[in-house]
Amino acid sequence: MGNRNLDKEFIEVNNHCNFEEIFEIFKGVIYQPSKENVKSILTDYEKSQEKTLYGYFLNKKLVGIIGVMRNTENTEILHLGAHSKYRGMKLGTEAINFIKKENKTIILSTDDDAITFYQKYGFKSVAYFEEKYQKTRYNCTYKQSTNKEN
Repeated sequence: MGNRNLDKEFIEVNNHCNFEEIFEIFKGVIYQPSKENVKSILTDYEKSQEKTLYGYFLNKKLVGIIGVMRNTENTEILHLGAHSKYRGMKLGTEAINFIKKENKTIILSTDDDAITFYQKYGFKSVAYFEEKYQKTRYNCTYKQSTNKEN
């Protein structure tokens, strides 16, 4: 695969990261992606003890994000996305695998655009109608296997 020899890493994003790079990724991730909305989201991550926003870096360039909120029972994926130029490079797969290493139940909410992506990785989903977005959303859950069989 083309990205095997790249320097790849997940690093916690903080206020030292380039806002324009972060905004470019969030434009494809959130509903109504204004700079004010993204600044508000970043402030929320910075102020919260439970929330962490990770940047996915290829050769020191921010190309994707995964934001999570953790508690004792589970990890909730709040945001997941890649820069449009880097889609199709399995960054989402690597982000899911990064979070699966925590060995907790993973939960999230998504829409029709991403539901098959999550189902492909073993997430079970329940559909519901979301008034705010005026469309179907899905609550998804991935339970870590407690089975030690190979």
